[in-house]
Amino acid sequence: MLSPNLRPYGDGNSLNSPIIALGEAWGYFMGLYLAHQKYNIDPGSFKGDANVSSQQSGLGDFDGIALENFNPNLAGDPFRWIPKGLMEDLRDVNNETRPPLFVNDVVGGFTIQQIFAALQSDIRTIPAYRDRLIQQNPSNQTAQINALFGQYNY
Repeated sequence: MLSPNLRPYGDGNSLNSPIIALGEAWGYFMGLYLAHQKYNIDPGSFKGDANVSSQQSGLGDFDGIALENFNPNLAGDPFRWIPKGLMEDLRDVNNETRPPLFVNDVVGGFTIQQIFAALQSDIRTIPAYRDRLIQQNPSNQTAQINALFGQYNY
């Protein structure tokens, strides 16, 4: 029986784990993006309520820090196989250098449209997603993309 703290995802070793990892990576990424749009959490954003900040909203995880500081090698995290920060690392143009640095983000500048376009119905794993992203964006940071996915253990 699966431990209650591993529900609903499991331990990352089921037949459905690859598509769960891919779907949740997209969900974390879009959750952050849409929270920024709706609640003006990003200080540079001009949308949302100017009186709402990440501290006031109680949304916590949507302030970007959780995605930027995600550690795919944290032994105590049973969901480390879900690459929470991967798509944000593809989009943002920052190479985070502040400690703690769990992923050396040397990729950046992909648009949401480019990130989403690689999520086609035949793509059911993170490695297949990586390959499709590279195929659709030839000569656009291929080595860096491979290195980034490798840091997420894919």
